[in-house]
Amino acid sequence: ILDQVMGNHNRLKELQSQTANLSGQRNAMNQKLSLLYDDRIKGIVSEQQFIQLKAGFDKEYRKIEESLATLQDKIAVLENEKKDKKSIEELIEKYCSFNELTYEMVSDFIDYIEVGEKDPDTGKQEIKIHWNL
Repeated sequence: ILDQVMGNHNRLKELQSQTANLSGQRNAMNQKLSLLYDDRIKGIVSEQQFIQLKAGFDKEYRKIEESLATLQDKIAVLENEKKDKKSIEELIEKYCSFNELTYEMVSDFIDYIEVGEKDPDTGKQEIKIHWNL
C-alpha cells in the first residue's frame, strides 16, 4: 500500500505541475490575444488577419481548456484514492495486533454479509462478505 501511495503522490505532483504549466500557457494566450486586439484597434493588423489569428487562438485555447479539465479530473481521482488509502492504512495500523475480535472491528472491515438459501440436498449455504476496503 505504501508503494502505491508514494506512486500516486508522485503522479499527483506531476499532474499538478502539468496543470500549472497549462494555466501559464492559457494566461500567456490571453495576453497575446489582448495585444492582438490592441493591434487591430490601432490598425496594425487588418480585420481579415485578426479573424484568422483569433480563430487559431480560439482553437488552441479550447485544447488547453480541455486538457486542464482532464488533468483536474485525474487530480480529483488521485486525491480521493489518497484519502481512501490513508483510511485503509489507519484501519490496518489500528487493528494490526489484537487479542479479541470486537463488533467495532468487524463493522470497520465488513460492509455487509449476504447469506444464500440453504441447499436442501447438501445442507450448504452460500455466504458472501462485502468488505469496506
